[in-house]
Formats: sequence, structure tokens, C-alpha cells
Amino acid sequence: MKSILLLFLFATTSIYSQINFQKGYFINKENQKVNCLIENKDWIKTPEIFRYKLTDNDKVLTAVLKDQQELRIFNTDLFYVKVKLNQDLKDKNGDIIKVKGDFVFFKVLLKGEGSLFEYGNDDTYFFYKLKNDELKFLPIPVKKSKTKDIIESKKFRSELFKNLKCDNFSVNTFRELNYMRYDLTKLFMDYNSCIDSDSEDYYSKRTRTIFSLKLTAGLNFHPSLSNNYNYSYDFSHSGGGVGFVLDDGSVDFDSQTNFAFGGELEVLLPINKNKWSVFISPNYQSISDLSGSKTINQYGVSYDYKIDISSISIIELPFGIRYYMNLRESLQIFTHLAVATNIIVSSEYSQELEEPGPTFPTELEDDNNKNYNIFFGAGVNFNKFTVGLNYYFVKNVRGDKTLNINSNGAISIYSSFVIF
Repeated sequence: MKSILLLFLFATTSIYSQINFQKGYFINKENQKVNCLIENKDWIKTPEIFRYKLTDNDKVLTAVLKDQQELRIFNTDLFYVKVKLNQDLKDKNGDIIKVKGDFVFFKVLLKGEGSLFEYGNDDTYFFYKLKNDELKFLPIPVKKSKTKDIIESKKFRSELFKNLKCDNFSVNTFRELNYMRYDLTKLFMDYNSCIDSDSEDYYSKRTRTIFSLKLTAGLNFHPSLSNNYNYSYDFSHSGGGVGFVLDDGSVDFDSQTNFAFGGELEVLLPINKNKWSVFISPNYQSISDLSGSKTINQYGVSYDYKIDISSISIIELPFGIRYYMNLRESLQIFTHLAVATNIIVSSEYSQELEEPGPTFPTELEDDNNKNYNIFFGAGVNFNKFTVGLNYYFVKNVRGDKTLNINSNGAISIYSSFVIF
């Protein structure tokens, strides 16, 4: 399992090294504006450094953000400005994390007559500015003990109710307001609209969660198929024998190819420009026309194990994580890693363990194997079409307690089409 994870991490790390530069600018400490191409890493927190180049053909340079005044990448929500705090900044416990006079970088969420800013630390803090007033800290909700009850501070709501004057606002506008980007940005957008002020909404340009539903179809190649079985035999009847013993074995089958079809629900995560996703991909497949036997020898006694599989139909239910690399706007390659469980839909098979005689009884036993798959995959995505390949490190289909079909090393070639 460790080798599987290392392979996946190696592949994703390799393709993560791709460079994606977009138009933007930064203002240095000499207050000079530098128009350039900035590497977009879709930062979750304020970056400490950033990479840029002046033109497509220039070398890549590195800059420290704290030495700049401003940083922005166009058509994204990545817009940071350096601000000098006019008051101490405290966390939920009342501890000072930044003192008055410190310079910090705020992320600009909205600009207008009413502007909204965010400061990210372990927690998220919001600041706002109205017209030409000074920057104000929007008090973070804190929990205070009052007798035996725990109540949440509503101070930020009352402050906004007092300062954002608009005929369209009522007490209810603020009563259910949450200390969150979406709620606060919407409130300041409504406020600017109310006072006829234009707004520059940078928050709306954020990377969003995207859901997609796909139809899938493919071929499964099983170069190696076998059935693993456990059996017990009791040698005590031979007079002072070894007693009750468990043993195991396997029967090999011919290679087989079969079809699979189903669907996939994928959730592109709002990080790193939607390059990471999670998915669930249920699909129907079957194994059929397998038969074999094996002669077992124990203590000079020979007996046969036989198995005939007419068909076993399953729904494979994989859950995985995927990483995309953009080659161009409509073309991507990806890798993924998934773990799946197999749900038996129907089965028709028989197996028999020959009885050597009354002094050497045998019986099939629980094989104790799990009914799951692990696979690594890669593919190409063009617009709504995808072609990919999966390699199964582990593939076990368990029909019942005494049947376990092993197909480790199976390869699946599949295609998919996005419905929406």
C-alpha cells in the first residue's frame, strides 16, 4: 500500500511542477508598479513569496511579499494590499496576535464606497472601510461564558447595523448574518448598490466547487484470474493424527476480457484552480465462463477441488482522488488513485471439495479475504470527453464466504462523456 501511495504522490508532484503564469502586477516598496506575469498557485492563505516573469520569454524571478505594497493577478480573487493596523488584532480568546502599527497583508474582497477586506491567520478576520473613513476591524464572534450557558457574541452584527445606513436594510438583514466571506460580501454589495456606488467584486472571481456527472464505458482485461479457497481436514480419525487443520490453495483460470459501463460523479475542489477533485464512479461488470480444478495431496491422500463459474455480476463502487494538469484551456491530463468495494448483483457458480473418505473428512472454509479493489489511473480529458487507463494493484471479487476471485494486475481502458 505504501508503494501505491508513493507512486501516486510521485506522479502528482511531477505534474504539479507545471508553471501557470497569468497577467498581473505588484507594487514594490519604492511604490513602483511592475506589470508582469505572476505564477498562479491559487493560494488559500496569503503567500510569503511569489514567482513572476516580465514577459513570456524572460526568466522566472522570485519576490518576497512582505517587501511589496500590493499584489494582484487579473481575473482572479488574488488581490493583496499591505495595511498598517490602527488597533491591536485579537483572536477568539482575546489574545493579541498583531499589535497596532504592524504591517499586514489583507486580501481585497470588495471595493467601493463600502470596501471589505480579509486577513487570514489560523482564523479569518474581516475589516471594512466606508468612504473616506479609517479602516475598521469587524469584531470576530467570540464565545463568552454566562452562568452555565455559552452564548455567541453578536457585536459584529450590531456594528454593521449601526454603520451601514440603507433604507432597504432592516433588523432582519443583520439578524442571521454570519461572519463569513459570502454573507459579508453580499451585504456590502447590497450596501453599495443602495447608495449608488459601483463595486469591484473580487470575491466572485474565486475558484468555485464544480460538480460534473459523466457516463462511462470501458473494457477490463484480466491477464491473471484465479480463485483462492480455504479448506479444513480432520486427520484425527486415523488414530492419533494431527487433528483439525486449515489449509488453502488456488485454481488458475484463463485470461478474460469483459465490458464495464456506469457513471461518475466528480467534485472539482475549490483549490489550486480546480486541479484536485474527488469522485465516485459506480459501474457494472461481470465475470463468466470460468472453470478449473486442482488435486490436493495431504498425508498420502489425494482428493479434488472443482469450481465452475457461469457468471458473477458486480457493481464496482470506487471512491478516489484525482489531479489534473492543464496543457491548454480544453486539454488536460490527469492521474488518480481509488479504492473500491464490489457489490454482488447476481451469481451462478458451483464448487465442490471431494470427500476422500470417512477417516479424512474435508470442508470448504471462510477464506477471510476482503471484497475490494485498489487502482491507479491516468488519462486525457478533452472538453467533455475522457479516455483513461486504470491498473489494479488489488482486485478481489468475493462471491460468498468460500469464494474469492483474484484478478490483481487487471487493466481497465475506459472513456467517459460529461452530461453536465
